[in-house]
Amino acid sequence: MAQGNEKKLRKLIQSVELDQPKADFTELIMKEIQLQESLVINTVLQSVLAQHIIETPSIDFTQKVMTGIEHLDKKTVYKPIIGKKVWYGIGVAATLLVAIVSLFSKSSQTVNKPLTFANNINQLTSQLILRINGMPTLILACLFGVSALLVLDYFILGRKKYQV
Repeated sequence: MAQGNEKKLRKLIQSVELDQPKADFTELIMKEIQLQESLVINTVLQSVLAQHIIETPSIDFTQKVMTGIEHLDKKTVYKPIIGKKVWYGIGVAATLLVAIVSLFSKSSQTVNKPLTFANNINQLTSQLILRINGMPTLILACLFGVSALLVLDYFILGRKKYQV
């Protein structure tokens, strides 16, 4: 008996055709959704919403925001206290001073007495040079390489620190 019922059920399912939706099916559903939205579910909520109307931004809101962003992107470049022309003037003045002193000095009439401080510096540098010459070349090359890398690192980190 169960098999007979199953056969009847299968025939019934096969005989039933699929429903084809109407051409304006989507429009009908959308209208029904809009009608449900327009119904007042809670009168208190509706009155509160009516009192506090949603504010709309001004017409030039986007333009104002974009100009504000553009102002933030600009980096502040400070004008140096001493300008380039002043530095050029200082350089020219120093060069003229050295030239005038060297031209008008009376080196032939003065007795060259070495200063004790300069003499001590000369002795220290000569001792340092003798010690450096006594070191193997490989150690000197390594010291030079490490020093160069440290100086390079100092300048790179110095630039990154002040960049915004």
